[in-house]
Amino acid sequence: MPWAGLKKSVTLGPVTFWPYRSEAESHINDPKLRSFLDRYFESYVDNKGQSVDTISVCSYENINFFKLKDVEFKDLRSCSDAIIFSVIAPQAKNAVCANNNSFGPPSSDAFQLITQSFQVDNDYVHVRAGSLLSAGWKIGEVTFSRPWSMGGSSGIPDREIVEGLGKCFSLGFPRELKERLFRSLEWFRLAHTESEQISELSKIVMMATGFEILLEFPRNGKRRYFTDYVEDNISSDKFTRGTRTDHRGKGFDMSLASCWAWDFYNLRSKIVHGDSVPNQGLIFRDWITHLIRDLAAHLRAQRSVRRLRRILAESSVDSPHSTLLKSNLERNSV
Repeated sequence: MPWAGLKKSVTLGPVTFWPYRSEAESHINDPKLRSFLDRYFESYVDNKGQSVDTISVCSYENINFFKLKDVEFKDLRSCSDAIIFSVIAPQAKNAVCANNNSFGPPSSDAFQLITQSFQVDNDYVHVRAGSLLSAGWKIGEVTFSRPWSMGGSSGIPDREIVEGLGKCFSLGFPRELKERLFRSLEWFRLAHTESEQISELSKIVMMATGFEILLEFPRNGKRRYFTDYVEDNISSDKFTRGTRTDHRGKGFDMSLASCWAWDFYNLRSKIVHGDSVPNQGLIFRDWITHLIRDLAAHLRAQRSVRRLRRILAESSVDSPHSTLLKSNLERNSV
């Protein structure tokens, strides 16, 4: 992760993310290997062409540089998605609670995951872009530039989220639930890029997909299921009430938190069915878009899945994030 800028190492499950510039000497005993990596990492530059000091190395279990097996790389990708979530979601939540749009979190582009095969005695490196592999480059002949789509200020991975999601790699943790959690976080990552190649409408659909995976939506009645889930697991008697009307003219009394879930899924349905969606339709309130609101909702949903809560409780994991979205929605439901 050349742009992540972690200040100290973070371990999530089998993967440790550690800052290269400050910890290389303590982690790499082989001076020849360290010298090679020093030269290679000089190829990563900022937007002015200067070498960066933001490089974080991702090590699977033991800190070495052996090629990962497919299942190990899948775990690495999942752990990096969890790190992205642990930085972006709490920072967005703080911005909403403070009603301050200057608290913008980084985009998922700041946590770009790059792999590079190498031999210490060989200066050749390759560049992979999707299915295309470009070879024949030597260190010093090619540079890798920091993306412009980094988003807001970089943040610190939230400790409770990291520890909680790390429990998913414990022996005995249900495999199906683990897969569901990390597949939802993959969609979270894709929805929070700042690349102009992905529209705001597509990001809404991506977040909806993440919710559907995480909360096990049924094939039919998705809006009602989501609304009922928020009403049963997030809302409280302290929340301001509102009403929504379905296409038959039937009215439903619910909290304003559930009203948001109703409106969000209506928005998702309009997008996927090709209806016209004006820019104003993406706004939840003032500067807060539905995508920003999704961040807080996903943060709470991660903690409100009944089975996950029970399993983590048995593992003695108790996180204050179990109440974050509730207090956030309380503030915005008055």
